[in-house]
Amino acid sequence: MELPPEFLKRKHALMVKAAIFKMPGVWQRMFMPEHFKVIADAKYGYKKRTAKYLRRKAKSTKRRAGHQNPMAFSWRTKNQMTGQLPSVTGSSKRATGVFRVPWYIKMNPVTRNAPNLGEELVRTTKLEAQQLAARLGNFWEAELRKAIPASRKKWSIG
Repeated sequence: MELPPEFLKRKHALMVKAAIFKMPGVWQRMFMPEHFKVIADAKYGYKKRTAKYLRRKAKSTKRRAGHQNPMAFSWRTKNQMTGQLPSVTGSSKRATGVFRVPWYIKMNPVTRNAPNLGEELVRTTKLEAQQLAARLGNFWEAELRKAIPASRKKWSIG
């Protein structure tokens, strides 16, 4: 598909930015819930939780405690992260989605054996990265279709 150079210069950065800004929300809807499933520790390579932590979690009286999910103790993290849209900042080259999360997600591990929950929560597999890239391409195409002048609608994309 050939587009005039002046069209590309004016519109490309805006189209890419619009597409990129949708990605944190896509990740939140498609992949973040996977981190709260029992198989997430194997899928994302979470650090093994200590026996002491697992015993404490099993004895806890907090709502739905006693489960085997490594990313959640009382499910407050999941509820907080799925109940809000990320605020997105960035440019046509990179976007960052910012979530308000409990303090223990952002902290650096204090001891050697403590997991870095924030880093574990945003991990993606190679397959997920490929799916996000494909979705980004789809969003970019949609932005391109919206930007093509009416006289040029006869062009085919792809």
